[in-house]
Amino acid sequence: MNAAATTATSIVTSAEPLEPGAHPQLQAWHRGSQSLAFVYSRSMGSFIATGWATVSGVDSKFLRLRTSDGHMLITIVGTTFSPEPQRFFSADLLRSHLVPGLSLQLASHDWLFLSSSASPEVLSLPQGGSI
Repeated sequence: MNAAATTATSIVTSAEPLEPGAHPQLQAWHRGSQSLAFVYSRSMGSFIATGWATVSGVDSKFLRLRTSDGHMLITIVGTTFSPEPQRFFSADLLRSHLVPGLSLQLASHDWLFLSSSASPEVLSLPQGGSI
């Protein structure tokens, strides 16, 4: 697990001090105002949102996203972060691909994935698709 944390922080370089307790990659994306593809899924699958987002604020307790549809305020206390690529499947479940990014398993059991190298279309089912 320490190796994963090292990997996540090794891609972040900045002379600015980091916000204590906030994930360094989230802070780097915030400083760079980088457009990110995102997927947010409720723990029981009742809600799945995808689109574009920028990190509008981050500290040790909250992540604020400005999304293509509005704003999201996410409590990140107790979150498990993973910089490992995540596997996404096609609508027919016959194909899959790995997408680099940052995965957040929230304390509420919801899941958030952010990627600076993918588009929202890569992370979502085609229109009319279902799980």
